[in-house]
Amino acid sequence: MNLESLLASLVPDPEACRKKAEELRSAFPDASPEELAERLIRQAKVLLAAAGGGSGLIANPIAAAPLALAETGVVLKTEANLVGSIVALLDPDVLKDPGLFTTEVLAIVFPSAASQALREFTTRAGQATSRALIRRYISKGVLKALQRFALKYLGLKLTQRAIITKTVPLVGAGIGATWNWVEVQRVGKRAVRYYRDASNEPETPDTSEDAAA
Repeated sequence: MNLESLLASLVPDPEACRKKAEELRSAFPDASPEELAERLIRQAKVLLAAAGGGSGLIANPIAAAPLALAETGVVLKTEANLVGSIVALLDPDVLKDPGLFTTEVLAIVFPSAASQALREFTTRAGQATSRALIRRYISKGVLKALQRFALKYLGLKLTQRAIITKTVPLVGAGIGATWNWVEVQRVGKRAVRYYRDASNEPETPDTSEDAAA
């Protein structure tokens, strides 16, 4: 599978995310949406830590690249599904807009790519991904720009995993498990923060600078 196909396959089915959220609400009716999101994050951390540890035990340099690609696909799909389920818990209306859903999932999984994409439209794109800016510029092509930059970061992530986690037996296993644990926790926390803090995010007024961007 090439990088373009891998990236295209990452975004989860909104209906599957909605059903996952409903199952959690039914199983834990007294839990808040944020508490349910934390439960999802814990589940994903355990799953991906096990995957990273297992694949890291294989140290054949010839197999490193395909193994890294396969694991990267599993990790990113798990992260994207985690984000999609958190969307369903914290802002279910996003599920009704496929373009917005895709953009926000990719922006949370690839925050640096989102920041670079936004800079093509406004100089106010800062270090943190702004939900207000994402929604403001989505109709102007921010999704295509985001996908372009996400491919670059996907290639970089693949190279890092192939070199670091797949070339040294046992050590690679530990690095892979720790890497996945930390990474999925960051993605989950980023998703919760993205939606939890949205109500406090000020609207960005139109300016001539943005019009020229």
